Amino acid sequence: MEALRRLCVDAGIELEYVRLTNSGRILGWYFRAWDGQPVIALDKDLPRYPRLERCILAEEFAHHETGATGSLIYRISDDRYQSHQIDRARDETRALRRAAEILIPTNELADAILSGCTSIDDLANRFYVVPDMVKRRLFFLRQDLRRVQGLRVLGINDLFSPVLVENHWGLEGLEGSGRVAVTSS
Repeated sequence: MEALRRLCVDAGIELEYVRLTNSGRILGWYFRAWDGQPVIALDKDLPRYPRLERCILAEEFAHHETGATGSLIYRISDDRYQSHQIDRARDETRALRRAAEILIPTNELADAILSGCTSIDDLANRFYVVPDMVKRRLFFLRQDLRRVQGLRVLGINDLFSPVLVENHWGLEGLEGSGRVAVTSS
């Protein structure tokens, strides 16, 4: 969490913990104040759910990094969340993709799978994220394998194949921008 907070400080983003709604359903919001100051507002109850807090902060930071105009994240359950678009769906998709890359870098994901992490829960524990973030990362990885390698990976479980990891991921082309990666260690 500290590494993510440092990224925010380095980027000049003000981070605030506030009550976003009375219902507690809105978890995060990235916006620019009237003076242009980038701000990430996180629901003040998020520290009670550190893995979810980490995922929400990464996604809101990714909105800043990808140039999105703003987003709201709201709670579905303790470990699942969904985005409500304010501007465009592609802004949200770019931010979700970037947040997943920040929290679960491709090379570290490959290492985890090759060392025996064979389930969503194993990976969530390894990267200290909620299972939904792992699912999103694997979904984007499937898209990238199709785009970069021309591979059609039928199911997410197929991504756990060591043969696929070692021979087809083409890690250089799949890492996205390769800029910032923040892991739990």
